[in-house]
Amino acid sequence: MLMKIKNVFQSVTFFSFMSFHKIIIIFVTNLHVYIVEEHHEVIPYWFDAAKSFNNKKAVLLHIDAHSDMDYPELVDEFPIGHFPHSNNEMKTLMQANDEFIQSAIITNLIQTVYIIYPYWTFNTSYAYTSSLGITTINNTKQICMCLNINTTDNNTDNDVDNIDDEEEDHCKTRNQDNPLNDFILSSNQCPKTWLYHYIELNSLTASNILRYSNYWSLNKLLNLNLINHSKPMTLDHQGNQPNPPPPPPPDHHHRDDYLPLILDIDEDFFGVHLVTHNLLKSGLNINFIHTMNSIISLIFCPIHYINEIHIDQIYQIHLCLGHNLPNQSLVDEFLPISNDLLKLAIHFTQILLTIPYQPNIVTIARSSRDGYTPRWLQYDIELMILNILKKVFHLTEKNIIYTNHLAGDKYYGWYHRFT
Repeated sequence: MLMKIKNVFQSVTFFSFMSFHKIIIIFVTNLHVYIVEEHHEVIPYWFDAAKSFNNKKAVLLHIDAHSDMDYPELVDEFPIGHFPHSNNEMKTLMQANDEFIQSAIITNLIQTVYIIYPYWTFNTSYAYTSSLGITTINNTKQICMCLNINTTDNNTDNDVDNIDDEEEDHCKTRNQDNPLNDFILSSNQCPKTWLYHYIELNSLTASNILRYSNYWSLNKLLNLNLINHSKPMTLDHQGNQPNPPPPPPPDHHHRDDYLPLILDIDEDFFGVHLVTHNLLKSGLNINFIHTMNSIISLIFCPIHYINEIHIDQIYQIHLCLGHNLPNQSLVDEFLPISNDLLKLAIHFTQILLTIPYQPNIVTIARSSRDGYTPRWLQYDIELMILNILKKVFHLTEKNIIYTNHLAGDKYYGWYHRFT
């Protein structure tokens, strides 16, 4: 399998080279790529990068097998409407691996969210103008969301379903009795406090939409001079713009006319493994697995990453089920073969090549310890991602930062930590 993955990378490298006539504006770069274990650990690095955003809200390009748009809890010291001012406030934004994006919106870090799913999990494209607010359910304050707020210009895109064309807002919040389902609200129950654009794309068509969409192209939403001031572009019947002009080159990646850009990548974009499936296939039932896990997980799979680092130095046998469990997750399982990896890597490269200028920060989540990325493929997937990033953005190893709390080996990850 490793040899096949190396062959995949060679194919992707050739594809990237042949695509460089569409390359983004590149500069002598101080761009940093931060690698974290669980996805919410990106939050401190985003806010550190935001010191150079000149008080502008950022655009988030989130490449992932799932949206990470769940609702955070309004715990004590949650920084509502402002950046975190202390470590305790920062920690409240990192409650779970699928709740950190809403936290970033509520703190006024992000104004536009692109979610790009792999082709195997999501096959349509949607665009909303959305909002978050605070509602009260059973005497408890919690975050709520509304989709389809009629504030966008008339849009003639045929490549994106614009939910704004409907008349009513669709508002919802967390269902405390059944977290996998939403609790539906009327529009007057959810104040529209934090407005943001929300676009969901599929990797098959994402690059075309990101480059040419009348309203939702990256260049349109990143360029402050184009927002609400330019006429829609004419597309042909395939959704392409004939002889599209190149985007105006910014002087550097903090140009005042452009919004900050956060590029965020989850390695499970390339595949998802439900860890418990191996145990279920061996004949164990889920109740027994949970019972066994509750007994030994405090020893082998501690909640706090610092304890895990010490335990990894002692034990070589783990039962870490992660958080992605049958009937407790909305994420599908997809175990890629080499052809799948090649297809996804090409999509990934095409997406990166649509970015009109260099991001302000890149973050990568391994999502291995918490049970998403196939653990035996994680190192090879990460190597492929890094090599593509290096080719597209002209990076070197000096630009790659392995953060302090990675599970297992710093470079090789959890699965290969003893090899």
